Amino acid sequence: MTESMDDMISITDAVRLLGLSPDTVRRWAVDGRIAGAVRQSERGRFLVPRSEVERILRKERETRERRSEADLMGTDDAGRLLGKGAVAVAGWARTGKLVGSAKDDTGRWLVRRAERETAVERRIARREEFRTAPRSAHRDDGDAH
Repeated sequence: MTESMDDMISITDAVRLLGLSPDTVRRWAVDGRIAGAVRQSERGRFLVPRSEVERILRKERETRERRSEADLMGTDDAGRLLGKGAVAVAGWARTGKLVGSAKDDTGRWLVRRAERETAVERRIARREEFRTAPRSAHRDDGDAH
């Protein structure tokens, strides 16, 4: 499918529409995940087909709907609930600390609601434990006890 130049948008516009970093959109353009991207200059400026951006947005919307129906969420959303980063949550999923986690068709880790809630409860319990522990348990002052 060949797009006319009028149907092409800049990486900056694609970033805004997709909610991704410029580096991610450029990488997708280079590795072919955004079909039809053309390098505009030697310095690496790309134009991408508007139809490809719309296709990616449709696919993402469908994926979110399937996740919702299956009671799943991505590591970024789970991380926000847990107060951790998406990378940390993906690491927990990869190492089996989040039972029932699975990868979607794009290779992203997904977390089930029940496990998310359990992880939030564990985190709250740890905070409460820390808050109610004697002051001397919070620091190591070098004394042998």
